[in-house]
Formats: sequence, C-alpha cells, structure tokens
Amino acid sequence: MDDRTPWYKTAFDEHYSQLYAHRSDQQANLETAWLVQHLQLSPATLTLDLCCGNGRHACCLASQGIPVVGIDLSRALLREAASRSACSFPLVRGDMRTIPFQPETFDVVLSLFTSFGYFSLDSDHLQVLRSVFDCLKPGGLFLLDFLNPPHVRKHLVPRTREVFDWGERIQHRSISSDGLRVEKTITYRPSGGSIEKRFESVRLLDDETLTNMLSQAGLHTVNVFGALDGSPYHNDAPRSVFLCRRNAS
Repeated sequence: MDDRTPWYKTAFDEHYSQLYAHRSDQQANLETAWLVQHLQLSPATLTLDLCCGNGRHACCLASQGIPVVGIDLSRALLREAASRSACSFPLVRGDMRTIPFQPETFDVVLSLFTSFGYFSLDSDHLQVLRSVFDCLKPGGLFLLDFLNPPHVRKHLVPRTREVFDWGERIQHRSISSDGLRVEKTITYRPSGGSIEKRFESVRLLDDETLTNMLSQAGLHTVNVFGALDGSPYHNDAPRSVFLCRRNAS
C-alpha cells in the first residue's frame, strides 16, 4: 500500500465488521427504533444511509417498509450489506463528498457511527455537508451521529488488549500533536493467522465548529442529543448527535 493512500480507503476491509463486532445488529435495532419514532420515518420517507457500511441500520429500516438507499466507499462492506438475507435495499458505491444522486432526492439523510471527520482538510468536511444539502429535499432532515470531543479527551484509554474466539486485538489511541484529531492503531492477529495492522484518524470537531460548518452548508441545527436514544447532550455525553433541517434554499 502506498503510504500516501488515505487511511479510510483501506481500513474498511473484509475484517472491519469482525473488529467492530460490538456494533451489532441488536444495537442497530434499538437505535433504529428511536430514529423511526423521532424522525417520523415511514414508507413515504425516502432515506439515504450515508456511509452505510455493512448495512446494519439500513436493513432495520428496510425491514420496516421504509425506503432506504445505502451508499459507501468500501467494496467489502457493500458486499456484506448485499449478502443480508433479512432485507433488500439498493446499494451504491460512492464518495460522501460527491453523493451521486439528483438534487433534492431524499427526505432524510443519516450519517451514523462517526462516518464523518475522516479527511485532512476541513474544506472536504464542508463539501460532505454541502453534498448532503444538495441531495436533500427542501425542509429535509439530516442526522449526524458523531463523536463528542470533550468526552473523547476525558475518557481516552491509551491501550487496550482483548482476546476473542477469532483472535487477539490490541488498540493504541492518542490525540494528535496538534490536538485536532483522535488517532488509533489497531493490531490484530486472527487465530492461526499473521499480525495485521490498521490506522484510523478522525477530526475532533467541537460542537460550535460543527454547528457553524453545518450552517455554512445550509443545514440548520434543530437539536443535539447525547446518544442515539434521544438522551440530552452535555460535555460528558458519549456522542454528539446533530439533528438538522435543510434550509429552503
């Protein structure tokens, strides 16, 4: 692999779902129940699951008759999403900065499990939000489930080692020297296999910065929650869940 290749182009491979198995279908069911109720999703609500990964949430929505489209950059995760037998929904491969749909297509766009903040430049993050604006209908809703920087800084665990039935996983976490990113190196060894490594790096966008960025893109913040269950946001909340509405123009 070329050292200049962005981390997000290689991290989401065929091992990703195994490494993040704690992000289960059962958890997705609980989170989706709140999304359906709070966003009033229905068979009349065309929804885009942006960076859908292996399709956990999209499958839950589709099984309830909600029309949903999944988009992701990872071929491996899209294959996994397509293999789900419990549901069926359209899948598209694409970059979140240039969402490949006609303007004003969707009633709702979802960005779940920190599928944001991946790029080196904030101009790219702003471009993602502008692309969301473009594909939303006027008055449409955007829900951004993001990490909460104060919580990350306070509770960061530098190293963890875990043993599973499939093998061993060691994670090293740190804040970048400029204080702007949380970075993680994962070393894992499947049983009987060789040692593998991956790197992740996410921009620490605080509440004010992200609100301003959303506003620049034409997305008005309606509310901020502390988790995907509607719990209140505060500095020590585990998540920053922004609910936004697309401005009329």
